Amino acid sequence: MLSRLVLDVVDKFSIDTNQLHNDSTSVRFAGSYRNSIGSIRDGKTTPAILHGHSKDQKLLCCHFIALVVQALIEREMCNATADHSLKELSLYPEDRACKAPSPSHILEIFNGATREYIYD
Repeated sequence: MLSRLVLDVVDKFSIDTNQLHNDSTSVRFAGSYRNSIGSIRDGKTTPAILHGHSKDQKLLCCHFIALVVQALIEREMCNATADHSLKELSLYPEDRACKAPSPSHILEIFNGATREYIYD
C-alpha cells in the first residue's frame, strides 16, 4: 500500500527517481486522522492509521544492547582478573598471554560451544 502511494506521488509530481530509495519499513503520520479506520470510500478501502511505535529505532536499540553487553563482559573480566590477582589470561592461540582481553577475545572461547537436545 505504501509503495503504491509512493509510485502515485512520483507520477503525480514528476519526481526524478534516478537517485531515489524507497524504504517502506517505517511510516510516520502527524495530525488527526479520525476517519482512517479502514472503511470503504469510493469503492476502495482507506488505510487504517493506528497508533504505535515506529520501527526506525529497532536496529539502533539492538546495537545499543550489544554495546551494553560488551561493556558488561569487559567490566566483569576486569573485576574477576583483579579479584584473582591475574595479570594476564591465556586467550591467544598456543596459550599465549593476553594482558587486556577484549570481549571479542572472551567470546571467541565459546566458538566451539554447542547445545545438544535429547528427545524421546
